[in-house]
Formats: sequence, structure tokens, C-alpha cells
Amino acid sequence: MENILEIKDLVKTYGNRTVLDGINLTVKEKEVISILGSSGSGKSTLLRCINLLEEPTQAKIYFHNKDIIKNHTKPEEYRQKVGMVFQNFNLFDNLTVLDNCTISPIKILGIDKEKATKKAIHYLKKVGMDRFINARPKHLSGGQKQRVAIARALCMEPEILLFDEPTSALDPEMVTEVLNTMTDLAKDGMTMLVVTHEMNFARDVSTRVIFLDQGKIIEDNNSHDFFYNQQNERIKEFIK
Repeated sequence: MENILEIKDLVKTYGNRTVLDGINLTVKEKEVISILGSSGSGKSTLLRCINLLEEPTQAKIYFHNKDIIKNHTKPEEYRQKVGMVFQNFNLFDNLTVLDNCTISPIKILGIDKEKATKKAIHYLKKVGMDRFINARPKHLSGGQKQRVAIARALCMEPEILLFDEPTSALDPEMVTEVLNTMTDLAKDGMTMLVVTHEMNFARDVSTRVIFLDQGKIIEDNNSHDFFYNQQNERIKEFIK
């Protein structure tokens, strides 16, 4: 399978503090990559740099072999293909669930309202939220909000979805419904990069696991070997 995304020598500094230090990463079609590491290891910053929500201090980012930084690709065009699901949902509270899902396809992709609505209902059904199309986010549980946020991202029909700790703002009983939705997406062949603390998801659903420590990738392995043939004492301790 071809590389959809390739990150080379990514560095991110804030003043004299280096948060990411020489990250190299390739993402193939249909891969599900879990990014693990302790707090402050640079996981969320890595996703935000990949999605150009943060400007890397230095990096080459190739999307389908095209250097998006060198070619001055517009971030909003690139983000249509590399979508993001945030920790705190980022829904518009003044809009209904349906309007949250149709606003970007209409405004950014130029899709007509009827087609955008049909697409939104399709993806809301996929995440089990089609019953709530007229609800406003403030009336939803955290798990429901996150599933709407996933549907909203899918409405742009991205090639890759980035998830930044999608369950960390949820009560424990709501975590399962979101993880089940993500597992279904993985089974459907969605390419995903997931910053997570959910070890079962990383072990059972991921094709690969990356471990970040102090801004460096110290392991990039298939999920089975990462969890069952782990040699690194630091990571063994983390898994425990």
C-alpha cells in the first residue's frame, strides 16, 4: 500500500524549549496508528503540526508524495483530506447536530444543501446519532457530542482522520460508545492516527503503535510486538 502521508525531520520549538525533536513517520492507507506516551511527551503537538494547526519549526510533510509546505498548500485545502477530531468536541452550540455536520461541506466544499444534508444523515447514522439531528450540542452527553464530532469530520470525506485524545473528556461509561465507533471506522478501512491513553484500543485495534518520549519517537512497532514482546524497560513500565 502506498504512503498517504510522510513526515520527515519534524521539529517544533517554543522559544528555547524543544517539544518535538526530529520526528519521522509514514502513514499508509488503512493503517490505524496509536500514539502513546506520558503527558508532555509531545503527542498532541505532533497531531496539530501534522494538521498544520501548529506551524512546525521545521519539517517536510508529504501528502501523496507532494511536499505541502514547499508547495504552499493552503492549510484549509489540506485539512479537507486530513481531518481532526478534538478532545473537547469543538461543536457549534448555537447550531443543531445536522447543521454542525453540513456547515463545512456547504461553505468549504461548495456542496448544495440537499446533498450535504443527505451526506450528514448518512454519517450520523453510521455513528448512531441520526435520531438527534435536531438537537443542540448542549442537550447531548459527552459521548454523543464526540460521536457527532466524528460524523462532522467524516462529512468532509477525509482520507485520514486524526484523533486527539478523543475519550479523555468523557465519563468512563461514555468512553466505550466512542471507542466502538472508532473501531467500526477502523474495520471500514479508515486511516487513523489516534493519540490515546486507551491501552485496549491501542492493543486490539491499532495496526501500529508509536511511543513518544520527550519529543522523540522511541518505538514504532506493530501492536502485537509492542504489547507482548516489549524490550524497552521504560515502555514496559508505561504499559503496566
